[in-house]
Amino acid sequence: MTQDLQKASLFKRIFAGLFDGMIVVIIAIAIATLLTSVLGFEEQTRQLDGFYTKYETQFNTSLSYTAEEYEALSEQEKANLDAAYEALNADEEAVQLFNMLIHMILLTVTGSLLAATLLVELLMPLLFKNGQTLGKKTFGICLMRTDGVKVSPMQVFVRTVLGKFAVETMIPVYIGVRLLWGGGIDLVSLILVMALAIAQVISIFATRTNSLLHDLMAGTVVVDYASQQIFGSHEELIEHQKREAAERAAREIY
Repeated sequence: MTQDLQKASLFKRIFAGLFDGMIVVIIAIAIATLLTSVLGFEEQTRQLDGFYTKYETQFNTSLSYTAEEYEALSEQEKANLDAAYEALNADEEAVQLFNMLIHMILLTVTGSLLAATLLVELLMPLLFKNGQTLGKKTFGICLMRTDGVKVSPMQVFVRTVLGKFAVETMIPVYIGVRLLWGGGIDLVSLILVMALAIAQVISIFATRTNSLLHDLMAGTVVVDYASQQIFGSHEELIEHQKREAAERAAREIY
């Protein structure tokens, strides 16, 4: 169906994605708020802050200096800071609590984003039965298979869970959590994020359908809903192709 492909404009795709993204974020924040309350995140954080305060007081320093502030410290102040970190890292209870908080954050972020993504990117298209999310419906675009047939639930699942969530969302989120709570980012993580971004750019500009990675993984394409002819099944597509072939043959005879 190359000649009949009515690709959605990049403008519509961007704004539909932003619309859906905002809904995902709002739902994810609501779910994360509930999860942190159930898991007792605030109480665990207060306990960890208590350990920080303990060693800050003991060594007369602060454990929250910025890089610029650290460079301005005297040698004695730097020695106090190093001693405080050494004592903190040697405190098994503090280290265990810190690691538990990291796991709790990852669990909360993963669970809330997964639930929100499933609601917006999987449940909505299945309810509408035409490959549309709320954002796509607002901007008049939809999903279909690359051969012009209506998307299947499995394709929507692959696109949502494996493409959008696992690859495009959780890889950057996981690295972001490590950056915020682990104190830095390693070379492998940096290369991975850059490779993902480059792959997305190549994918959208080098493919005939201008598809992102999640669409390539699922075998789907975003098209204009009003002008694109979408077939209900592969059999319906075959029948249409047969009719077109017969009509061309009839025209050639005359």
